[in-house]
Amino acid sequence: MLTTGLDAPDSTEITRRLELEKVAIIGLGGTGSYILDLVAKTPVKEIHLFDADALLNHNAFRHPARPRSRNFGRLR
Repeated sequence: MLTTGLDAPDSTEITRRLELEKVAIIGLGGTGSYILDLVAKTPVKEIHLFDADALLNHNAFRHPARPRSRNFGRLR
């Protein structure tokens, strides 16, 4: 539920809620890898990752970290 103004929960309440959550990210390409980077910095209980694509030269530019050439062709 999105709330704004005076009825919005404070950061302590948000942190408490996140500590109980499990998060799944489907697809670790351009958008999913950035979402993973952000979610990993939160106190969520678990993060589950799903992606069957291989890291290839033509899709490496979409990743926030610098992919190493030795990882090309491997599953993400």
